[in-house]
Amino acid sequence: MSQRIDDALKVLGLIRDAYHKDSSRSIERLRSNAIDKVAIRGVDSKTVFAHLVGKNVPSKLSISIFDRLLKLWLEESSLDLKKWYLLEADYFDRRNIEIFFNVPAVQNIDEKDSSSNLIKELEELKPSYEHLPETEREAIIQSRIGQGMFRTDLIGYWDNCAVTGCKNHKLLRASHIKPWSESNNIERLDTYNGLLLIPNLDIAFDNGLISFENDRKTMISKLLYDEDRVKLGLNYEMRIRKLDNSHIKYLEYHRMNVFK
Repeated sequence: MSQRIDDALKVLGLIRDAYHKDSSRSIERLRSNAIDKVAIRGVDSKTVFAHLVGKNVPSKLSISIFDRLLKLWLEESSLDLKKWYLLEADYFDRRNIEIFFNVPAVQNIDEKDSSSNLIKELEELKPSYEHLPETEREAIIQSRIGQGMFRTDLIGYWDNCAVTGCKNHKLLRASHIKPWSESNNIERLDTYNGLLLIPNLDIAFDNGLISFENDRKTMISKLLYDEDRVKLGLNYEMRIRKLDNSHIKYLEYHRMNVFK
């Protein structure tokens, strides 16, 4: 990832986190504080600022326009800021930008789901997919963040949450059964290696706090306190609505290697 995009995404991440903690602070203050924090890590603040607003690229923005795009992103989830960063980005920078803007803002439940760790994982495993044709390579990357063809295929297969039946697609997450990082490229895109789940089930499943038997019964980890289980709406009566034989090998892997 280029230094410009690396700095910019670090600043944007800090701004987003600070905004969600206190939305009353001005855009200017949020931006300034975030730049100072990134600069402390070794790059001077002027350089970080330049990277943030693209001072050295043809599509550079004035600070007033940048702050306007930033405000719209924070307050209305506008993607205009994302589109601007994509204008001057190379292939891998584009993937990092897509990942950052597609990852939900609140991610304190599990650090490995943060955008920085997603990017790190994609970079580390890049040799496993960089040789593929661009269309397939993009599908592999998008599948890691629950987007693209993988999500579309899961929606086509399940239509709603695989367990609860929730039908609102905006609330559903495309979750790999055998983790993406441990799958080969065929498995990463295999519809049968995925479940469409509401967020609380997706997070619990991804963290190995729940799994499923081959007969569709729910397994709940002993590490999950009863009080938390109840608050999460988890119970032993829950079932996956349907299973194909092609799901079995992935569920067995999950039970053996992910479930705690």
